Amino acid sequence: MPTFREKSAEVERAESKRLEHFQAALLAVLAAMLPAAEYALKGGGNLRFFLGSARRSRDLDFDFLGRNFSTFAAHVDQALASGTLARAVGAAGLAAANPHRSKDTETTKRWNIELSGADSTGGARLKIEISGRGPVASADPVMGTARSEFGAVMPGRLPRMLHYQPPQAIEQKVNALAMRRETEPRDVFDLGFLFQGFPRALDRAALDSNRTQRAINSALDIRYGAYEKLVLRYLDDDALPLYLGEDAWHDLVLFVVQSLERRLTAGDDSAPTAEG
Repeated sequence: MPTFREKSAEVERAESKRLEHFQAALLAVLAAMLPAAEYALKGGGNLRFFLGSARRSRDLDFDFLGRNFSTFAAHVDQALASGTLARAVGAAGLAAANPHRSKDTETTKRWNIELSGADSTGGARLKIEISGRGPVASADPVMGTARSEFGAVMPGRLPRMLHYQPPQAIEQKVNALAMRRETEPRDVFDLGFLFQGFPRALDRAALDSNRTQRAINSALDIRYGAYEKLVLRYLDDDALPLYLGEDAWHDLVLFVVQSLERRLTAGDDSAPTAEG
């Protein structure tokens, strides 16, 4: 069997769909079991489940907003081990193997999970990470309901939880693109989606000029091969043709860079925000 890094595009695209089924079920279970005021969905999961992105996210990331991080993490353990979650994913022929904490500090809780299924090759892996540093955006998250298309995973349990609006999602993504040790093409794709889908959001985002310039430089350094492997394999089937090819990637980078440059030229940036 091929290793995780050697999987073909077809295998990984199929696995990304299974991962999303599990994620939708998990979000519904978390929404039922966890105090709604104590956590907020951010990152690619927020863009996908609440804002309408065409990109599936491999992992789920949250901000912890409560007081007792250890107790909250124990509740997440219970959700991952719950029969409700097992039945929801089992109905699709899936099973979560050995979900366990791979990081457990005062500021970060991380779970690694391997998802297996009848047609899985080597297992699809995902990560759940919760930051205990508090919100990383300039405004509080808002309560919302996930897009209706995800209601089929658990009928009657469409996830409803705190998540971030487009201006704050832009802040998070610009900071991530600027500050990651290894640049990720998904940040460029996500910014392109946010700028195009929510054209006024960039003006309302609280951005630091130095980090914005670093994000621009990082975007220009990412090569098409990384985008092809790490983004294209996670797109909806009907969206894929729109983003195929090096020309499409270069156009996307140019759009994101020019949008950020216009924001820099306009000025009016706020104090630096925390890393996203």
